[in-house]
Amino acid sequence: MVVAIGRTRALGSFGNEAQRNRPRRADVSSLRRPRAARNTGMIKDEVHGIFGAGALGREIAWLANMAGFDRSRLRFVVDHGYRVEQEVAGIVVLDLATFLQDHPAAPMFVAIGNCVDRRNVVERLAAASCRFPYLVSPNSVVSDDTVLSDGAIIFPGAVVSVNVHLGPHVHINKNATISHDVKVGAYSSVSPAATVCGKVEIEEEVFIGANSCVVNGTSETTISIGRRGWIGPGTCVTRSSPPGVRLGGVRARPIQSSQGNATS
Repeated sequence: MVVAIGRTRALGSFGNEAQRNRPRRADVSSLRRPRAARNTGMIKDEVHGIFGAGALGREIAWLANMAGFDRSRLRFVVDHGYRVEQEVAGIVVLDLATFLQDHPAAPMFVAIGNCVDRRNVVERLAAASCRFPYLVSPNSVVSDDTVLSDGAIIFPGAVVSVNVHLGPHVHINKNATISHDVKVGAYSSVSPAATVCGKVEIEEEVFIGANSCVVNGTSETTISIGRRGWIGPGTCVTRSSPPGVRLGGVRARPIQSSQGNATS
């Protein structure tokens, strides 16, 4: 069960689709009736698309199922010509044009692992009037003052502490920890068992590898990871990094620039 830090109530699992462009603080008042249901009817009864029918898509379907969605209300969605079975994990697969024809302006979860590719897909879907609810595992622990933006996904075992802002389409993966006073920029991914300590700012489209750690900043200085940064698995980051730099090692050092040049 999702336990709200500092309270005994549980976090609602779904975003308010009626206010799609506004970040929201997590609502801890409605475990049995998600807050979107108060404005749009029972959200679980609406067909939801999952763009991407690969491994991440199957994980998001599993997460949605745990959060109360019946698989009959889910559809995998792929681009026309993408070779895939007609059904994956018991869920029907449709090409994008067919899905949008059958379910115009439908809510969609985006199951694309690469941060830049995820942004590109979201922009295409947004142009087709798709909506992007957030999705939070009932087996995560999320503070009630967390700001959840459209399309954010929090997987089982994740812990999100106080005063955290998760931008649009951020993925916080299994058993990852986001400590206090952290901002995670749009389309960033925090991999399984990674830790982002307090007073850290992650800019947009940053990838944080499994079992890596970004140590805490101070009351005077926030540690910042620049846009499109990449932190390798098991890396320990102890200071700020500029945009487009790939980091690896303990302590972390640059291993490649945004231009693809290796560093010594």
